[in-house]
Amino acid sequence: LLTTRDGFSIGYTTVKDEVRRWKREHSFRETFIEQEPPVGWRGEFDFADVVLCIGREECTFSCGGMVLPSSLYRFGRLYRHSGHLEVVQCHIDFFNEIGAVPETIFYDRLGVVYNSRLKRLNDNFLRFAVHCGFTPHVCNAASPQEKGTDEQTVGYIRRYAFGERDSFDTFQEACQWLSTCIDEINHLPAYRRDLTPAEGLEVERTHMKPLPSLEYTNCHTRRATLNKYSMVRYENTFYSVPTTYRGRTITMQAYVDTIRLIDGEQVIATHPRRSNSPEPVSDIRHFIKTF
Repeated sequence: LLTTRDGFSIGYTTVKDEVRRWKREHSFRETFIEQEPPVGWRGEFDFADVVLCIGREECTFSCGGMVLPSSLYRFGRLYRHSGHLEVVQCHIDFFNEIGAVPETIFYDRLGVVYNSRLKRLNDNFLRFAVHCGFTPHVCNAASPQEKGTDEQTVGYIRRYAFGERDSFDTFQEACQWLSTCIDEINHLPAYRRDLTPAEGLEVERTHMKPLPSLEYTNCHTRRATLNKYSMVRYENTFYSVPTTYRGRTITMQAYVDTIRLIDGEQVIATHPRRSNSPEPVSDIRHFIKTF
């Protein structure tokens, strides 16, 4: 308790409540000005988790979302992981679908895009942006209003596609369902737009940059050492190599869904990519000679 000069006792919590009330009544109210970017100039990106039941197993996937604020054209894809490869692949898939590249794309402080500790864009992502010809723009911290369209888009896509159905036999079926739902969204009337998003995209595309002439290779490449079980490791998961291979090191290429193991120019093994799985990924044919 606090004691005033007049001898009255008052609780500290009461003082805090009064100060909070005074600030609410006398401070300036935060307001924002709605932006209307030029046609075809801006895109917005975000990633969000989606919990789905595949078969009988509950799994968490990453949903990459893109939106063009001018036309409200939306794009979304499901990915098993949420790293640099998936973020870049979502951009590539989006650019290929619309057949063009916006002038700039807005992000929140996504770790793949922006290093908050160093306060600058990540070099790997910046190289990708330069290759495609767009300018990445990172919003200020705790400022969702700077990228509000896409914050609403990811939630809208999740509700529309998976609000009533969240169980699928395979991951591929869930991806196809999401694509079908987004196609329906893009052909529905859009808020405060004279054209549907699909029709508006046709107008926006004429104001965008063309696709890059060279395809971007979206993979992680590194050297890997074989252990005594003829396996190599990527992200704590082991992948098998034919026991007939005599070398000790190989080149590993990790894609969004695939791991390729290469010796020189020859691909000696290909596996589906798993993330931090305790179960090794092996091909029984790699061990036939040993058996």
